[in-house]
Amino acid sequence: MIGIDVPFHQLVDGSEITVPRYATWLDGYGWGVENHGVDPDVEVVPAPGDLADGLDRQLETGVRLALQALAARPAVSPPDISGRPSMRRPPLPPRPAAG
Repeated sequence: MIGIDVPFHQLVDGSEITVPRYATWLDGYGWGVENHGVDPDVEVVPAPGDLADGLDRQLETGVRLALQALAARPAVSPPDISGRPSMRRPPLPPRPAAG
C-alpha cells in the first residue's frame, strides 16, 4: 500500500495535492497489493443483459451463499441475562449541608 504524509502541497487555486511517500512489501504478495483488493471466494460473471434486466447475479449469489451458511451453522441465541450481576455504580453519599 502506498502511504501519504503531510505536508500537503497547496496550489494557487487553494486546492491541495499529496505525494506518495511510503510503500509496503508483504511476503507472498511483494509490492503488488496496491489497488488490487481481495480476490473473490466465488467468481460470478454477470451476463451482458443482467443490468438492463435489473438482475444482480453477484448479490443473488452472495445472499444465497450467506443463507446456506446460516442454515448449516445457525446463529447462537443470546444468553439469559436475568441473573447477571448489576454493574451500576453505588449511590453517591449525601452532600454535606451548605453553610
